[in-house]
Amino acid sequence: MKKIYHICLITSCIIPNTISGPITNFTKKERLMQLTNNINYLLKTSLFKKIYIIDPFLNCEEKMKEFTSDLFKNGLIKSKKLKFLTFNPSEKTKLQIRKKGKGYSELEMIIEGTKKINKDNVNTLVHKISGRYKILNIKKIVKKSEVIFKNKKQLYLPFSRLLSKCFTVIITYKSDIDLKLFLDCLKDIDDKKNKYVEHSFYKNLVRKKVTYRNNIVPKFELIMIGGSKQGRYGIFKQLINKFLYGYM
Repeated sequence: MKKIYHICLITSCIIPNTISGPITNFTKKERLMQLTNNINYLLKTSLFKKIYIIDPFLNCEEKMKEFTSDLFKNGLIKSKKLKFLTFNPSEKTKLQIRKKGKGYSELEMIIEGTKKINKDNVNTLVHKISGRYKILNIKKIVKKSEVIFKNKKQLYLPFSRLLSKCFTVIITYKSDIDLKLFLDCLKDIDDKKNKYVEHSFYKNLVRKKVTYRNNIVPKFELIMIGGSKQGRYGIFKQLINKFLYGYM
């Protein structure tokens, strides 16, 4: 079997770009610090050939310089593995993001990032990680994810049949994935109507049987506070998630 390469795509949002749905109240400074810490953590794992970072803030060269400067001030490790991607969608897409919420925004970033990654890599798995989330068992997840090549699946992620939703802090997929799968997911996202990306992924990816279940549900530090006002990831919350998304 050919060597499998692993790429990380970090989706970040240091300044919320939507008015729809619940948004955890973090400052830009807090988001930048947590993002910096997570990038450094992922670099130190030596798991990834490259680490791409995409953020709505990165819409021009000037913003790119400001963004990277702030990260280095926070202690970002310099590495040739790091690649920063611009994200400057059309006005129509920006309007949709403002109306439909952060899950819609993140999926647009995934699509844009994947287009650029696909040009540079073959026989590669992309691991999309939401920017602030330090995943303590990332090595196990990355190693096990290679199973989708053997099982001819497109994606690897935790999901719950009981809840009809996915756990999307980390999703793994082949770099040459048919982007129509993600475009179909976009159609069913609307945070105001409680139609979140987690539900859309289940409907359009799990039910279409293109997904292999990751039952190694991500573990976080106990001080981790989730987005969308999910609260702290304490021991009890993480045990429930492991049961629901790994087995139910």
